[in-house]
Amino acid sequence: MAVRLKARRTVIAHAEHSPNTDQPAATAKAIADFWDSTAR
Repeated sequence: MAVRLKARRTVIAHAEHSPNTDQPAATAKAIADFWDSTAR
């Protein structure tokens, strides 16, 4: 289904089960980048 929807997959390096706790800055950047890409 993800392929059919052309969903974006983002991997946060050095993050395990809880990326927002393990790598908060990288997670915030990934989320911001996603929302920025939808503003078009």
